[in-house]
Amino acid sequence: MILRSGKSINGLGNTQLSKDMQIMVSGDNTINAPHYGYCKSCFSLFAMFEFLEKYHREIRGEERKLNGQTLEQWLMLYQTVKRKLEEFIGTIDNGQCSCDCNKQDNILDGALRENIWHMENLSQQRNYAEFAEYTGYGVDREKYRIYHKNFLTVFDIDEDAYYLIRDYQKIREELVHWLKYFSQSHISQIETAKQELMKNTNLCKNVIGEIIKFL
Repeated sequence: MILRSGKSINGLGNTQLSKDMQIMVSGDNTINAPHYGYCKSCFSLFAMFEFLEKYHREIRGEERKLNGQTLEQWLMLYQTVKRKLEEFIGTIDNGQCSCDCNKQDNILDGALRENIWHMENLSQQRNYAEFAEYTGYGVDREKYRIYHKNFLTVFDIDEDAYYLIRDYQKIREELVHWLKYFSQSHISQIETAKQELMKNTNLCKNVIGEIIKFL
């Protein structure tokens, strides 16, 4: 797997993680891709959200389902994700965001509006409504997004016209939420620190454990 930095993570091969990463990096907004129809900037954002929901624990080293990669290689991807989250937040803060989803909706004869209706219907169901204030991570985070209609707002102009716009304040909150996760120490860093602490025989295991909790 080649990152945009030019560095590689060997061993990912044809895994689903590799395929999902290619969708996220390439911005290949085909009809079979998640979030089909979104404008380029929104597609990139939501492809990233979906990728992180699936693989955040693997990237941090909390789960090791794929063989052939060292924790240091995952650390490299972890740091890349953190920088990308910071870049997206900076873009919003600098007022450089643009959403062309309304234009895309017109091109696709209202496909995005239909998608919003679908998410609105889902949000009425208990298994989605209970995630309205969800503060966790993982695949259940998608239910939080769907409940909030992927932060897309519909402004009705009249009976026959409407306008779609992204709620970038909500998107910023979602980016900050993920940045908190990726601002933790990577598991490889924690293990390295633990090994160094274990070399100090003057520290008991309980003290080492308390120190590790802060990493």
